[in-house]
Amino acid sequence: SGAYVYSANRILHGAVIGVDEAPTAAVGTLLVNMLGVKLSGCNEIGVKFLQMLMQAAALIMMFFAMRKLFGNLPAAVGVIIASAYLSAPVIAKFGNVKEQYMIAVMVLGMSSFVFYQIRGKWWWAVLAGGFISWAPLFKPTGVSAIAAIGLFVIFQPLFKNGTWKKAGIDILLLFAGAIIAIAPLYIWIIGWDVKI
Repeated sequence: SGAYVYSANRILHGAVIGVDEAPTAAVGTLLVNMLGVKLSGCNEIGVKFLQMLMQAAALIMMFFAMRKLFGNLPAAVGVIIASAYLSAPVIAKFGNVKEQYMIAVMVLGMSSFVFYQIRGKWWWAVLAGGFISWAPLFKPTGVSAIAAIGLFVIFQPLFKNGTWKKAGIDILLLFAGAIIAIAPLYIWIIGWDVKI
């Protein structure tokens, strides 16, 4: 994680990505580290603070989504177990690592999608698409969240739990969220000719 901070600091001080600095971090992790370094200087305090905020937001959203589905007790137990798995050094990686960010955006995306399914408000689907589109930008296994939601949407009409029209609308809303969420990143990459 120190290497991620070092790369972010060098890039923020003018090093050209792919020329002067070859970051080992995935693009999502690099951007979080750049923001953290911008907030608190060349140390891990800002990055870990951002990680804490992302994980807290994910666990809060997870609690409310699970509470809607299963009630208070299962939601509380689920969040306690999830937080233990996120932070237990014997089980999970700790520090400024890509998995921590990926898991947070996956949980935020899945929870948003649950709210969309329960409440039917279109903007929850857009939020879900935005969050899960960032998961693979931290680590390639983040694609699993995209696959899970995609399969769910496709299987709904196959098992007669929804219509094909509804599935099509769901897919369009998810894609809209993904485009809105990652468009600034690709504008940055293309506009500044970033070699990532």
